[in-house]
Amino acid sequence: MTTMLKGYASEGMRSKAQGLLGEMMEKNIANDRSVSAFLRGCLRHGWFEAAVSAYEKASEKGITEDGCRNVYAKILSLAGRSSEAVALNGLTGSTLASVSTTMAVTTGDDKKAAEAAIKRAEAKLNEEERNMKSDGLKNKFGDHLIAEARRDLNAAKKFLASDTSVNVKPSFARFLYLPKSTEDQSTESRIVEGWKAIGLEQIVDDVKEFASSTLPKALDHGKLKITEESRGICLEVGSGSGDWILSRAKRDWSQQWVASEFKFDRCASIRQKCLLEGPRNVHIVGGDARECLPMLLPSSCVSEVHINFPEPPVWHDACAREGTGGDHLLTCDFFEILHGLCRGSCVLRVVSDNEQYLTTVRSEIGKLSGELAGAEALPIIGMRLSHPRSLSDGHESRFSYSLWNLFNLDG
Repeated sequence: MTTMLKGYASEGMRSKAQGLLGEMMEKNIANDRSVSAFLRGCLRHGWFEAAVSAYEKASEKGITEDGCRNVYAKILSLAGRSSEAVALNGLTGSTLASVSTTMAVTTGDDKKAAEAAIKRAEAKLNEEERNMKSDGLKNKFGDHLIAEARRDLNAAKKFLASDTSVNVKPSFARFLYLPKSTEDQSTESRIVEGWKAIGLEQIVDDVKEFASSTLPKALDHGKLKITEESRGICLEVGSGSGDWILSRAKRDWSQQWVASEFKFDRCASIRQKCLLEGPRNVHIVGGDARECLPMLLPSSCVSEVHINFPEPPVWHDACAREGTGGDHLLTCDFFEILHGLCRGSCVLRVVSDNEQYLTTVRSEIGKLSGELAGAEALPIIGMRLSHPRSLSDGHESRFSYSLWNLFNLDG
């Protein structure tokens, strides 16, 4: 049943996941693993209230262990309840780093609490690193987690040392995440639900009043406001941790950027990095790109589309041999959605280190030829071998295949 629960939670089937977890608790067959699976779904989709309810019930039954505590700590900290998160036992170094980095931005004048949390995180990371070395373990993933955690902690320490005070309230207008829902919810109510999951209720007394004054600053007739019509927006699909789009946004503060990312916790991380590093010209449009992009972006507003290292579908090699697309975002249908959002002469750029996947993408784009009304479908210029350091900051040194100027989106 835990496997089924994990599937429901991962795919965003909130009511089914909640119902199954409740049934498992009633039958006393739920455990830390099943609660963790549900909480990971909550972290992935921004279900803050569902996470709190599930964790409290699991705690009453005495089935919470380190696994679910680490996931729950991240959910609490993103929701502005870092003091509760850091008080939980059994947290790993990377979890403590995540919580303390959030505290650096959200604790306001209470810098001592954030500094203490950072020191605790650093001590835990040092302990974990010593343990790995003493055990003779070669854990590349563990090394990567520690390196990422230390990078976040360094950013947090730099922020605290700068004596910079941040008013986080304006950042909510740039955070447009749509939690997956089968309920009859308005776009605005889903956005506010996403705001609650990043701590709105901790910094305002009246959520309704704040929403009524802030939503008009973010949206124009239900669509993202474009700050400069002549330039349009630059869109990154699948922004991940946000490193690439932030590096570009900081080069040109007058250009409006949109980061599109499916996972809630990644969207929250991008917002946090914007607060730590300064860019105020990045909007986050989160959720399923096939739904949230056409729902929240005006037509013909995008001047550039960047897709950096997209995740290939499962069993990609078999799919490619059999001529099937597999389960992935970059399909003909999605490129048609992008076409409706792009203005004339928009350039689409896809970068990947998986040549076979780019062949699949190329095939999907080829299906558009002659089908888009008002669009001139250009021949694909081809694959070009390029070094990603010239394309994106922060990527490890490796070669990648790129599809350049895939088609001209005149429309």
